[in-house]
Amino acid sequence: MGALSGIGAAQVTIKTPNLDPGQYKIQVVSGGVKLFRSPASGTDFFIVNFKLIESDNPAHPVGALRGWVCKITGNLSAPGNIKAFMAAGIGIDVVSAKPEALDVITEQAIEQVIADDLFKGLVLNLRVHQITTRKGDPFNVHTFSPLAAEG
Repeated sequence: MGALSGIGAAQVTIKTPNLDPGQYKIQVVSGGVKLFRSPASGTDFFIVNFKLIESDNPAHPVGALRGWVCKITGNLSAPGNIKAFMAAGIGIDVVSAKPEALDVITEQAIEQVIADDLFKGLVLNLRVHQITTRKGDPFNVHTFSPLAAEG
């Protein structure tokens, strides 16, 4: 076994900078929606990688590659956050939608989006704002919405 013997099974991980508060228009990149399990901790993450096509924050210029990482393991809000992203991706504005409109977003539907790269090229609005957690830490909330929900 050589020094590079594990290269065939290795996965490439793209780590993108976190977004700061602002208004953005994003475009999901190829392979941009995925699940990832940390080999070190066993923690599961839902990841969306995208290119900025509009930005009101000079720290995050148009054309920059950025991402949203949602920790699933131990995070009670993760399913709702992922469902809200998926809703935006299929054109549902969660603010005005009836709850039953979200019934189409199932585990199988999300797996299909990931497996078939169905959101490649998808353009969405993204608003990032900062809150303070119960522990007193700053946290950036990512709110995705379909383009039709601009305004």
